[in-house]
Amino acid sequence: MVTSVDHKHVPTLHVIDHWLAEETASFIWLPTSYRPTCKAVWGRLVVLGHASGRLSFLEIQQGLKLI
Repeated sequence: MVTSVDHKHVPTLHVIDHWLAEETASFIWLPTSYRPTCKAVWGRLVVLGHASGRLSFLEIQQGLKLI
């Protein structure tokens, strides 16, 4: 868990198995060609590094509800 300066909970984005997830909720499945060999997360921005040398930038909006 991450907290902000004012001690409010900040949801954490991460890549686990073949999914982009926020805390315990997996919400974007990564097809084989998009699975990273390395990754970085800065706030709501996720950068995926691929074996080809390419990068994918995903900016995830906070507060959206999954249906």
